[in-house]
Amino acid sequence: AGSIGVGFAIPSNLAKRIANELIDTGAATHGLLGATVADIEDVESLANSSVVGAGVVDLTAGGAAAKAGLRVGDVITQVGGIPISGKTDLTAQVRTFAAGATTTVTFVRGDQASTVDVTLGALQ
Repeated sequence: AGSIGVGFAIPSNLAKRIANELIDTGAATHGLLGATVADIEDVESLANSSVVGAGVVDLTAGGAAAKAGLRVGDVITQVGGIPISGKTDLTAQVRTFAAGATTTVTFVRGDQASTVDVTLGALQ
């Protein structure tokens, strides 16, 4: 019974952004990439890849990722300069941004790494 040493923390920059949004508008937003992603080992065409990241398996038509030029099969390796280790990590990093924010996304397509600016949609 009691604490077993498990703790949960919200990054201060995320808490500050959300608090300011709540004060300013009465509502908080979270960014949306508009892509379905999977861990590399779960994507058959990427399973033998040495790249670490999240594999894009589907895109929302007209979504932020599609507008930025991402494609199915791309592996997202960084968001806003933060390394991405898998699908859960990618989701968490994207949600730190407000809806409408612009950030950089680094991805690998084939054996070529590229970076694009993405203006995030709104998580509903």
